[in-house]
Amino acid sequence: MKKKIDTKPFRGQNFLRAEHFLSWISHVPKKRAEEHLNANEKVWEEYLNNTKTLYLENQPGLTFLEFGRYRKLWAKLFSGGRDMNAAFCCCEVMAAYNAEIALNPEGGYPAFPEMLYDFEKRYTILSGYFGTSILGVCRYFRDKGFEVEYVSGKRITKEAVDEIEHNYTTYIFMSFNNAKDVNNMIHSMCVTREKEGFFIHNSFAAPKFYETLFGAVVKYNEYKDNKSAPIIVMGIKK
Repeated sequence: MKKKIDTKPFRGQNFLRAEHFLSWISHVPKKRAEEHLNANEKVWEEYLNNTKTLYLENQPGLTFLEFGRYRKLWAKLFSGGRDMNAAFCCCEVMAAYNAEIALNPEGGYPAFPEMLYDFEKRYTILSGYFGTSILGVCRYFRDKGFEVEYVSGKRITKEAVDEIEHNYTTYIFMSFNNAKDVNNMIHSMCVTREKEGFFIHNSFAAPKFYETLFGAVVKYNEYKDNKSAPIIVMGIKK
């Protein structure tokens, strides 16, 4: 059993910068990403025809999509040796895709395989074994002309998140699944404002609506004695 490691030292801006730097030197090579794009485009339309939801909610069901590059050492450290695919490591891209849907209700957003390709060749960390740089997600939307603001670490206060809620229309946050243990890993999700409240897409917790964005961010995955720990909260608008 792995020793528990508290998440507090990993919640600040330096952690985000470190993972973004790693994405510069350990992303998936462009040629491999192109191979994955070709394979994913062949199966994506069939998936869309069979799914009942507009948003992507079921990450474990995306084993049919190629994403990331298998590495024996990193597989041993991060995935128990299992195969590499989108189901394991694409949550940041799913969050960005779901945000694209929310930001473009009239349509016109890119297909998911295209976004996987874009992020895979630019922002994957350790070939995808540590997911995708969340600052890469921020840059993705800014490059497309969206306005983006975020708070991270100790700056994630109720006042700061309330301001993002008020000033922006769509949200992405990244959080440790368990505030007390790094080994429980990190998850990134999109939050949309619905008439029933704020809803977290692709959450590992039971689906529910929250009264505020801050409630969604700090109460994600909260049950029994478990409590999550947000690392960054991002607001996006046109």
